[in-house]
Amino acid sequence: MLIFEDILDIIFMVDILFSFNTGFYKKGYLIMKRRDIIINYVKTWFLMDLLASFPYSWVFKLAN
Repeated sequence: MLIFEDILDIIFMVDILFSFNTGFYKKGYLIMKRRDIIINYVKTWFLMDLLASFPYSWVFKLAN
C-alpha cells in the first residue's frame, strides 16, 4: 500500500508539470503560448493542485 501511495504522489506531481504545458481556451481561442499558459494556471488551479499533490507522507517520514 505504501508503494501505491508513493506512485500516486509522483503521478500527481507529474500532472502539475503537464498542466504548465497544456493550452487552454479563452474567448473561443486556443491559447498555446507558454507564458500565457503559466499565468493562467497559476491564477486558477495551481495552488489547489499543489496542496492536493504535496507529498505529506514523505515529509512526515523524514521528520520521524
